Amino acid sequence: MKIYRLKFSIIHEALEQRATQLRIVQKRLLTKYAEKNPSTLNNLDLILEGTYRQIVALANAAEENENDLVRLGCALSGAVNVLFLLGHLLNKFSNEELALVKQIISPVVLNKEGHQGWQERTEVAVVYYLKSSLSKGGKEDSMISSNINAPCDVKKLGRHIKIFFDRLAKGGTLIPGHTRKGVLNKG
Repeated sequence: MKIYRLKFSIIHEALEQRATQLRIVQKRLLTKYAEKNPSTLNNLDLILEGTYRQIVALANAAEENENDLVRLGCALSGAVNVLFLLGHLLNKFSNEELALVKQIISPVVLNKEGHQGWQERTEVAVVYYLKSSLSKGGKEDSMISSNINAPCDVKKLGRHIKIFFDRLAKGGTLIPGHTRKGVLNKG
């Protein structure tokens, strides 16, 4: 999904450049038409037409990219909900714990505002809980060095989510002072 967001920013930048070019050509054409003795157009009409076609092509590419992003977001959201269901069945989460897990690994994948994607937000949240309440030493105040704007490796995120659920399966808890009963024993 990060590739689609990067592609969107590239298309958006190119669209801005073409729109600026279109406005400049339009101004020049208007000044030529406003003259009492208009000179030749110097192919400005061809540049105007070409720029317009480029803008239409970029707009279509942006729309296609947006549709792909929505489609992938829906698929990822469904996969995250299946992950919650499996985690709930295997670990017998209380409603409070399930709500907290849903805050950490959000099923809301598409975020139209901001430049942070689901991967970055989830990586930071999962790493925070792995280093704090789910840490092996149980330290609550460990320092987190994750940067939310840092590039996120999908394999690393998958590994962190796996460790997160493994620690919960081994009896770890997200809520201080809370113990879970009926955790699935893999022995």
